[in-house]
Amino acid sequence: MQEIYVSIGSNMEPVKNISRCREILQKDFGCVTFSPAYQSKAVGFRGKPFLNLAAAIHTHLPFPALTLHLKRIEQQMGRTREQKGMSDRIIDIDILIYDGRIIDPEETLTQAHLLKPLTDLAPEIKIAETGPSLAECWHQLDRQGTELEKFPGSH
Repeated sequence: MQEIYVSIGSNMEPVKNISRCREILQKDFGCVTFSPAYQSKAVGFRGKPFLNLAAAIHTHLPFPALTLHLKRIEQQMGRTREQKGMSDRIIDIDILIYDGRIIDPEETLTQAHLLKPLTDLAPEIKIAETGPSLAECWHQLDRQGTELEKFPGSH
């Protein structure tokens, strides 16, 4: 069984949808650890602010099966794939780290709304065997123009 990390985001009734997503993940995977939630502006389009957090999940599922499972959760919650590109989301669940590797380092390490919650969960994870840790990446990230606020009531 391995520990994987996912990002969770919503800007459509985000408190309700994030809460529901957390419940589903705990039901499906058992013990899940969540980061605090952060509120941020929509990225790449004009939309309502997002709530974003990260989760650590333990699973035996291979990557393709896990991806499919997470997409089913999104569908169960009412997400459709009709919209192309960046848009409002009921729920968005993306795998950030699988098998010890960052799936999309270009995005994960440059987007504060992804990197900060992930760093809260696993600051010691290194980008590569000899690379910087997530905590070091967070401290080096140019956050100018980024509005990221810890959501009240979030641990």
